[in-house]
Amino acid sequence: MLEGYNSTIIAYGQTGTGKTFTMDGFNYDLHTERRGIISRAVEQIFSSKHLQESLNPNLKYIITVSYFQIYKESISDLLEGKQK
Repeated sequence: MLEGYNSTIIAYGQTGTGKTFTMDGFNYDLHTERRGIISRAVEQIFSSKHLQESLNPNLKYIITVSYFQIYKESISDLLEGKQK
């Protein structure tokens, strides 16, 4: 991802198997070991030496995040809270 490739993380499985916990974690404290993949990925992206070393005024970085849920054939954007 830090080299310009699109990336996707998918959590798939039965209800109650820990997908939300894996993605969100226990809480949003960045200093706890019980945080999820989302907060760890964001920290990794913005603290990356690769990103900091290659800061070039001629380059443009675009970071887009989506967080969707598919449940009973209905798609929800969990960042906006709207059903589609």
